[in-house]
Amino acid sequence: MTVSVGDVSQNLFLQNRAAQLRNDVQTFSQELSTGLTRDAKSKLGGDFGPLASFEHRTALLQSAELARGDTARLIDAAQEHVSRIGQIIGDLGRSVLATGATAALDALAKVAFEDAVSSMNAANAGRSVFSGTATNVSPVPGADDLLAQIKSSLASPSTATEVWTALNTFFDGPDYLDNAYAGSDVSLSHLPISDEQAVDLNVRANSIEFRHALRDLAAAVLVRDADLGLSGAEQDALLAIAGEAMLSSEFSLTGISATIGATQERIENVTSRQEAERLALETARASLLVADPFETATRLETAQFKLEALYAVTVRNSQLSLVNFLR
Repeated sequence: MTVSVGDVSQNLFLQNRAAQLRNDVQTFSQELSTGLTRDAKSKLGGDFGPLASFEHRTALLQSAELARGDTARLIDAAQEHVSRIGQIIGDLGRSVLATGATAALDALAKVAFEDAVSSMNAANAGRSVFSGTATNVSPVPGADDLLAQIKSSLASPSTATEVWTALNTFFDGPDYLDNAYAGSDVSLSHLPISDEQAVDLNVRANSIEFRHALRDLAAAVLVRDADLGLSGAEQDALLAIAGEAMLSSEFSLTGISATIGATQERIENVTSRQEAERLALETARASLLVADPFETATRLETAQFKLEALYAVTVRNSQLSLVNFLR
């Protein structure tokens, strides 16, 4: 069978036309299912300014959402551990005032001290929560190391008042603030929650509320320590002081929790506003690119009809070529 240049040209034309019609069918089918045109240039008359503006603002919102998520997780971690420390010290304070010095209380106090130190050394996403800007270090020594430092600072006290004074001196002076505490004196600030707003985390492990909580817990841990050698009466006196101080510390930590809670609420409000803005932007963007469903359905039907007709012509041409060959 001889194939002419005309036959080759016609076959190429039919193939190209079929590809074009298949693409049209795919395009119109997608437009019909999404309701959005794929030919933005024609729809917008070549003016992409409004669309670019919507997409730029959407990108800013997405970036802010990521940053806000990191900030929210850090603030949530701070809230969790401040609340935990408050619960620890409140529970122990009530036990101390109810039972007095016992072996069982010694064990309870040691666990409470260890748990409080652990919470003060909490980290979120690799960042220490209560180290201020020094997020790469744990702010407080381990419980055993801290207790050893405290004991070494006590100058053989013999009364509850002397022990309490020494503990205040340790936690309010350079022994703790300069030596034990390893974090920064600068709080975390300007934590982003939107492209224009930020929050601060102003609680650190050297904050007075945390220092006094550790002081109160340390008093309960050391009250029956053999190296101190306090008499039974002085032990009871020290626990009475520490127990009342613990309830005061619990109240102070509740205030910190309330402040952090206000920050959490602010983050939630910004999240709600920006989510509403994002949805509004998506709606506005869609309105620019909306495809007329009736026009799209008509064009889809026309493209499908043309494609079916083209297939029919192609089949007929093939049959004619076969007949000519058989002749």
